[in-house]
Amino acid sequence: MTVPTWVTTSVGIYALLGSIFMLVGIVVAGVTIRLLLDVRTELQGLSRRVEVLTNRVDTITKEVQLVTQEVGVRATGILRLVDDAAGGAIGAVQRFGPALLVVGALARVILAARGKKSQVPALKSH
Repeated sequence: MTVPTWVTTSVGIYALLGSIFMLVGIVVAGVTIRLLLDVRTELQGLSRRVEVLTNRVDTITKEVQLVTQEVGVRATGILRLVDDAAGGAIGAVQRFGPALLVVGALARVILAARGKKSQVPALKSH
């Protein structure tokens, strides 16, 4: 029994195409592996850069916290000084305020009285 030629031809073509596809698959797999290794290297570089940036941000955050605390402490001190000074001024106004009001009122009355004297025509005596 002999095998028809079309069968041997189709098996030969199938084997040839299968071998070509296998070689193309191996090349594609190699290129893909190479690309993945490059991507891995780039990702590691990016990861290192992100770590450096994270450390810088942490350092800046700590510095900002320290400055904020310092400013808060200084602002509290300034507020205490202002409050103490205002308390002294308010105490002085409370002590001397009524006396100053009386003096001011008397001064107005005196000035008003002097102003009216100059406005009143002088009486002529005969």
